[in-house]
Amino acid sequence: MLVGFADKLRSVIRQMDSAFRFGGEEFVVLLPETTGRDAMIPAERFRQLIADSWFPMPPGGQPVSATISVGIAGYRNGDTLDDVIRHADLAMYAAKSGGRNRVADYDQLTHPETP
Repeated sequence: MLVGFADKLRSVIRQMDSAFRFGGEEFVVLLPETTGRDAMIPAERFRQLIADSWFPMPPGGQPVSATISVGIAGYRNGDTLDDVIRHADLAMYAAKSGGRNRVADYDQLTHPETP
């Protein structure tokens, strides 16, 4: 399933972007020259692609469907890469606790009045 997930991820990111596995079932995608808000578009596209897909299982197994929860965080002046990843992780857990199969933006969680 992770191989199918990674293949679909590669199909929606740009050549300049980087994606890598970050733990068991978590992935990190770095989108250079993209604000947190602008990242909502490919994140939502990817979330929908996964929700609409079936993933083959080992021989004899039935294909399965899946959903994902996505957390987005943009770089803020003074942030380290660890800060950005931590913020994205917090947003991902907010998406999960909000009902799963969602995209959550860290900036919207911490500053909901920002359009």
